[in-house]
Amino acid sequence: MRSFISCRLFVPTILIVILTFTGCIPQKQLVYFDRKFDSVEVHKSPRAERIIAPYDQLYIKVISIDEKATRIFNDNATLWGQTQVDLVSYNVDSEGNINFPFVGKIYLKGFTTREASMRIESLLANYLPNTAVIVKFVNNQVTILGEVERQGTYTYTDEKINIYKALALAGGISRYGNRKKVVIVRETGGEIIYRYVDLTSKELASG
Repeated sequence: MRSFISCRLFVPTILIVILTFTGCIPQKQLVYFDRKFDSVEVHKSPRAERIIAPYDQLYIKVISIDEKATRIFNDNATLWGQTQVDLVSYNVDSEGNINFPFVGKIYLKGFTTREASMRIESLLANYLPNTAVIVKFVNNQVTILGEVERQGTYTYTDEKINIYKALALAGGISRYGNRKKVVIVRETGGEIIYRYVDLTSKELASG
């Protein structure tokens, strides 16, 4: 029997397959990091920074010493309430623009959140000098199914999420999940990439 954990992280779609144990479950299997280290092949690669795309939702907050003026920019956004704390969000349209108060349309397609912050700060300089802008993604979701404590779809506001944080959202793998044989299936650039990982591997944890 196999159980599945599917994770939709930032750009690519990721499917995590966790095989189920059969028979007795040794106590040492119930921890993520075993004292023994069996060499496994782990392919390390730099994590690509997510870029803004059409239909993304962005949390944008303007910070300035003039609180009354900044309230104009911060209060004109729409509320997006799928997270525990409602976040002010702007929708990126099909052409890659957001509609920002006073400034109007701002093209952000292909920008990172850091670049988007700098772009908005430069445009706001005409209206409100010495400002800082915070930009975050708020439409990050991970769907976790299979041998976990709490199956479901979870929203997170971090730029990235690793497999351990994703599983923690669902309460971790159940006692029947095989932590040593995990298959990650990632779709990127129209290609399907398979990666076999061992969640008890210290090398994976440090990668």
